[in-house]
Amino acid sequence: MSEQETRILLIEDQDDHATLIRALVEEGLRDALLTIDHAASGSEGLHLLESDEYEVCLLDYRLGDGVDGLDVLEAARAKGSATTFVVLTGEGDEAVAVQAMKAGARDYLRKEAISPESLRSTLRHALTIHREEALRKQAQEELQQAKDELEVRVHEVDEANAHLRKLGRLKDDFVGSISHELRTPIANLKLAQQLLVAHPDAQEKYLATMRRETERLHSLIEDLLNVARMSAEPPIPDPVTCDLNTLVLLYIADRTLLAEERGLSLTFTEEPGLPKVRADRRQLERVLGVLLTNALSYTPSGGQIRVSTHSQQLDGELWIGFSVKDTGLGITPEEQDRLFERFFRGRAALERGVPGTGMGLATAKEIVEQHGGRLEVSSEGEPGRGATFSVWLSTEDEVENRGRLSGMARRLRPKSSRETDPAA
Repeated sequence: MSEQETRILLIEDQDDHATLIRALVEEGLRDALLTIDHAASGSEGLHLLESDEYEVCLLDYRLGDGVDGLDVLEAARAKGSATTFVVLTGEGDEAVAVQAMKAGARDYLRKEAISPESLRSTLRHALTIHREEALRKQAQEELQQAKDELEVRVHEVDEANAHLRKLGRLKDDFVGSISHELRTPIANLKLAQQLLVAHPDAQEKYLATMRRETERLHSLIEDLLNVARMSAEPPIPDPVTCDLNTLVLLYIADRTLLAEERGLSLTFTEEPGLPKVRADRRQLERVLGVLLTNALSYTPSGGQIRVSTHSQQLDGELWIGFSVKDTGLGITPEEQDRLFERFFRGRAALERGVPGTGMGLATAKEIVEQHGGRLEVSSEGEPGRGATFSVWLSTEDEVENRGRLSGMARRLRPKSSRETDPAA
C-alpha cells in the first residue's frame, strides 16, 4: 500500500465482532497508514459518514437498533456519500448480500469466512475502486470547470467582437453624419457671401447668416476636438472653489438673448446659501453648456427652459447641483438607456435636423463622474412634457472631510520598517 492514509469505518453493533474484525483488518493491511473508526449502531454510522472522510465502510447487515445494513446503505447514498461499501453477512445471507450489491455496495464478505487474506484482497479491491472513482470525479469536475471557463471566454470574445462591430457602425454613422453637418454650414456660408456681394444693401441680413453658420461650424469643430481629446486621454479636472449660483447665473445670462431669438423663455431659480464646491470651473460650464444647448435645440418656439440650483441629503452626505428642465419633445425610455453613449443621436435630433456629433452628453457625463458626481435624466417621453437633466456634486466641505479621513487612515496604518527606521 502507498503512504496515502486509508480511513475505514466499521459499523458493527456487537463489540466482540467489532474487536475481531478490527484486528483482522489491521493484520491484513499492516503495511498501510491505517485509521479505523467504529460505530456501534446504524444511526451513529450514518452520522460519521456525513463527514465523507472514509474511503471504505465495512457494514454489518444485521444491526440491533432496528436498522439493517440496507437502510444505512440507502440513506448514505441518498445523502450523496462517496464511501465504498462492503457488506458483512452471516451464514445464509447471500441473497441479502446480492440485494445489497444492487443497492450500491461494491462487495460482501461472510463473517465466518473472514481472514486477513480475504479482508486484504477485498479491501484492496474496494480501495482501488474508490480511488479510481475519486480521480474520475475530480477529472470530470476539472473538465467541467475548464468547459465553463471556456464558455465564459467565448462569451467575452463574442461580446468584444459585437462591441467592436457596434463601434465600427457608430464610427461609420459618425463620419457620415459629421460630413453632412460640415458641408451644410460651409455651403450656407458660400451662399451668404455671394448674396452679400450681389446685394450689399442687405448686408446685415447676410452677415447675421454668416455669423450663425460660423458659430455652427465652431461648435462642430469643438465637438470633433472633444472626440479626439476624450479618445486619447480624459481631461484631468483642475478644481477651484466655485459658487454654483454665480457660475450658473453668469452662464445663462449670455444665453438669454439666444433663447429670446428662438421664441423661448429662459429662467433661473437659485437656492440661496448653497455651500461651495471644489470643481474645474471651465469643465462645469462645459457641462452646463451641453445641457442648455440641448434644451434650446429640442424645445419648440413658445416653450420654456428653467435652470435651477438645489441641494439634497443622500446617505448622510450633502449634495448640491443644478438642473436644466425644458418643455420640449421629451426622451423615450428606450432612448434614455442609450442617451449617454458616445455618438448616439436620438430620434428628435434626426427629425428636427439638429446639428451635432452625439458626443455632448457622453462628454458631460464623463466630466461629472470625474468630479465624483452624478448626471441624471428624467423624462416621461411625451412631447411638451420635456426632460430634466440634473447634475449632483459633493460640497467643498464633504470633499475636504473625505480628504481628512483619508489622511487619518494613512497616519493610522501600521508603518513599514522603511518608515520607522531612519537608516532604512
